[in-house]
Amino acid sequence: MVKLSLDLLFGKVWDVVQGGDNAKSCFLESLEPYFLNDQLPHVPPGIMQQFVSHYERQDLIQALEACLLHVDVASLDVHQVVTLCWTYGMYDALLYIHNRGMADYTTPFEELMTVLQEALSKGKQLGDSHIALGNKLLVYVSCCLAGRAYPTGELADDMVARVKREVFQCLTTVHTKDAGDSESPYPYLRTLMQFDMREFLNVLSLAFEEPEFTSELGLRQRQRVVDILLQVVVLGEGFLPSQVGSLFTFLARQMAKPSPPLPVPPLSPLTLNELHQPTSTLQVESKLFERVVEYLAGADGNQGSIGQHEERQQALLELFGAGGLDHYDPEKLLQLCLQAKFYRVCELLYEQKGEHGNILLCYLQDPLRKHQVYSYLQNVLSSQSISKEIEPHIIENIKELVDIDSRKAGQLIATNTPHLIPKLTEKLEEFPAILYQLLIEIFQCSISED
Repeated sequence: MVKLSLDLLFGKVWDVVQGGDNAKSCFLESLEPYFLNDQLPHVPPGIMQQFVSHYERQDLIQALEACLLHVDVASLDVHQVVTLCWTYGMYDALLYIHNRGMADYTTPFEELMTVLQEALSKGKQLGDSHIALGNKLLVYVSCCLAGRAYPTGELADDMVARVKREVFQCLTTVHTKDAGDSESPYPYLRTLMQFDMREFLNVLSLAFEEPEFTSELGLRQRQRVVDILLQVVVLGEGFLPSQVGSLFTFLARQMAKPSPPLPVPPLSPLTLNELHQPTSTLQVESKLFERVVEYLAGADGNQGSIGQHEERQQALLELFGAGGLDHYDPEKLLQLCLQAKFYRVCELLYEQKGEHGNILLCYLQDPLRKHQVYSYLQNVLSSQSISKEIEPHIIENIKELVDIDSRKAGQLIATNTPHLIPKLTEKLEEFPAILYQLLIEIFQCSISED
């Protein structure tokens, strides 16, 4: 499209189209692609006012909001646009106007949080508009704490630290400005956790990676947030067991993160006298720490879906690898993990005890890793000090090894332990079909090697 002079476009051309409604409508709607391509950031306020009014009359609200996000706020009639934002739920535009036009990052957040709080307080299933609002607020908080503009773009360098600080302080405020006597503490944190616990904790996890949370002051702030979460969710009311579980998984992963070479921050008022202190800088009261471990291991009787089961096992593995379980009773932990079918954690515990036969059982019982048992046995049999110990367990479990993959079982025996064939034959006498299959594979492997 031919590039027109803005003076001509908003001067003589605009004057010409004033003569007819259709011409003016076509003119205004023709501006849309230029807005979206950032070719018209500055528009005379009078024309922009008519553009906004026209799109409202035509019920083109979604298109209007998309355009507003590309226009300099100085071109807008702020009162007109803000009124429309509240009327039609144009929350992205509302945040944009406050952020870009007023350098205000907390007021729109507080106002929109009030809308979400009221929707949640009714105890009914949220409608699509409120779900969309909650998701926008999570993304908004994530952007601000990461020092990015919402919904897209980057903040000015001199604004990054301020935005991070102000939004974090707002998020963790104890009470709102006009709080009544019935308001629960930490209303904004509480609301976002009630809306979507898992996604909110993901937002916090990303924020904790920022440099502001790895300094000495940042570590104190991180501890404060954790203490608040525990106070609100575990020591408070109104959260489902699955939400408490998500918090415990988050805690385990945070505790598994290594400590930077900084002094450990002072204990917060919530932290009690007896502390469990793994290698991370986070501190959790010992009995509560046991609850975290027991939840992860499913001692609450709720194993959840396969995905949740793996997520909890991974969190426990991370905690184990970071030394966070060094002071936990290993036998109690082993029993919890066996009941939970956390076979990868069990393998680590058995490795510490040198019980390679039990490690073999962990592979055989784990549906996600049983095909890896041959690689494990290959490695073990290459060690003379361990091979003699593991051979009786291979004999004992040969039926399962053949059932999983007869070819790999035959290769393993033919290559590493051909001297076990008489004992394996005796072990499989009651299962002639399985014995035949094993001997065929051993024979095939021997021929291919020759």
